[in-house]
Amino acid sequence: MSIIPASLSLVSCLTFGLILYSVYYHCDPVLNKEQTGIKRYDQIIPAFIVNKFSSIPGMTGICIAGIFSASLSTISSCLNSASTVTVLDFIKPLYERNRGVISDRKVVWLVKILSVVYGGASIGLSFCFLEVRSLVQLMNVFISAFEGPVLAVFLTEVTSYIIT
Repeated sequence: MSIIPASLSLVSCLTFGLILYSVYYHCDPVLNKEQTGIKRYDQIIPAFIVNKFSSIPGMTGICIAGIFSASLSTISSCLNSASTVTVLDFIKPLYERNRGVISDRKVVWLVKILSVVYGGASIGLSFCFLEVRSLVQLMNVFISAFEGPVLAVFLTEVTSYIIT
């Protein structure tokens, strides 16, 4: 079911990339950082929005606010789901095994506290990655760090099945 929205998102991102390529075809804004002020490729989209929509009052603010609200809603749902999973799958069973039943009020407070802790950890990690040249490079490192062990387990399982 998720293939349709994922495909639409990918097509829209690729289309916007083609639009940016056509706009900056003759002049790479990162290579001309003295004139453009853009030092990394991650800054091209906000610079494009500011340059193209600055003539329309309020349009740059609406675009940047839309980008921030989309990212914040994604981040908040990830933090809340991570803290809920941690409490319900790890903390609650350990607590109930040792001390008995935990109240719903305590569960809610634990989820809220863990959301704040995970948010603080995310902010702390963001300072560790200030010098990263490209978000795509960082994303590839994180994806391969998790997909490598999964591939190893899969190949181990397949080879053990073939051998037996």
